[in-house]
Order: sequence, then C-alpha cells, then structure tokens
Amino acid sequence: MDSFWAELRTLGFWLDVSVAVVTVVALLWAVRTASRAERKALTVAAAERRQTFDLEVLRDLIETLHDDVIVDMLRNPEHFYRLCRARLAMLPPEDLPTWRAFEHLRGDDGANIAEVARLLGLEAHLRDNVIRSDADVLLAARGPLIDDIFQAVEARMRMAN
Repeated sequence: MDSFWAELRTLGFWLDVSVAVVTVVALLWAVRTASRAERKALTVAAAERRQTFDLEVLRDLIETLHDDVIVDMLRNPEHFYRLCRARLAMLPPEDLPTWRAFEHLRGDDGANIAEVARLLGLEAHLRDNVIRSDADVLLAARGPLIDDIFQAVEARMRMAN
C-alpha cells in the first residue's frame, strides 16, 4: 500500500510539473502576442500622427492661396516664399510636384518667372503677356496648385483605408 501512495505522489508531482510547464508556455505565448499587438498599435498610431500632420501642412498650404495672403505676398514676397519652402520641407519630396516647381520663384528676375511659368504649364499665359510678376504666376497657377493639394489629400485618405 505504501508503494501505491508513493506512485500517486510521484504522479501528482509530474502532473504539477506538467501544469507548470503548460502555464509557462501559455504565459510566454501571451506575452509575445501582446508585444506584437503593442508594436502594431504603435506603428498604426505613428502613421496616423504623420497623416494628421501632413493633412495640417496641406491645409496650411491651401490657405496660402487665399486672396488676403496673395495681397500680403505682393507686399512681402520673400516671407511668402519662406513660408512655402518651410511647409514643403515638412512633406515627403515626391509630394506636390506643382508646388515644388513654384518653390523656385524667388522674386528676383523675369527669367526665373518665365522658367517657373513653363514648369507649371502656363506657357499660354506667358505668350499672352498675362504673367509679368510672381503674383501673376501665383494667380495663374492657383488652380493647378489646389489640384496638387487635393491629389495629395486623396492619396493620404486612400492609404488610411
């Protein structure tokens, strides 16, 4: 009878060890799964923060096309160019190709205005002598610049889905 109880104690011991091993394995699996979920959540949160930031920069750029800003640009063009260059520097370089062409305007000479007008596809305005200053380029390019922003916003919204 003594050997029966000894064998039962040994069986209980091994059963306890087995349960402990299964518990440790389940705990490790749970920690690993939680760690993966945390990394995924952090990646998604970072992407959402970047998307929100990009959309705010795009909103700021579209606000620069408001009539009051263009009037201010006539008074202080260098401030306007610095503002645009700063905003564009916050976005990936492949974004906003029309804005990046416009970014080359410096307000210093007519050749530069003509070059930028050509980059923006405004050759007809040049031929008709509609474009004579930086402000004329901005006014003529307002539609393509807005389209450029809408395309960037749509691309970000597609990435979000």
